[in-house]
Amino acid sequence: MTLPLYGELAIAWSKTPLGAKQRAWSRAALLFANPLQVPNAWLAEQERLGLVPGFLEANLSILRSQISVLGQKQIILDYLPKLEMPTLVVWGINDLVLPNYQAQDAVSRLKQGHLALIPNCGHLPQVERPELFTDALNQFLAYHL
Repeated sequence: MTLPLYGELAIAWSKTPLGAKQRAWSRAALLFANPLQVPNAWLAEQERLGLVPGFLEANLSILRSQISVLGQKQIILDYLPKLEMPTLVVWGINDLVLPNYQAQDAVSRLKQGHLALIPNCGHLPQVERPELFTDALNQFLAYHL
């Protein structure tokens, strides 16, 4: 998507009803450990958003501001030791976007870092495994409040 013209061509296709459906399913395959179990409401929302004027262009602009064909433009890991407060990192073990070793690296840099790895889960634990996400958050809050 960061290549010139490729992102624009993908947007043009995704603005069609069939393209919006394909975009939603492609995102599901990337973001979920179990794409066939993605909530229908999430898929419908992805299709709807893909057809909202300016939405895809804004997303492409955001992506290109953070990532180039050479990789990530700004690395924030070195800033994590500056955080003083207890910090919970919730991560899907089967995340294809950001592998869980990156979560472990991030937590190791936090002064009060805590990691909750969600099994059988991809990039969106709050959507794919909301019960385990909520349990992890509740345990963290119960201990730190």
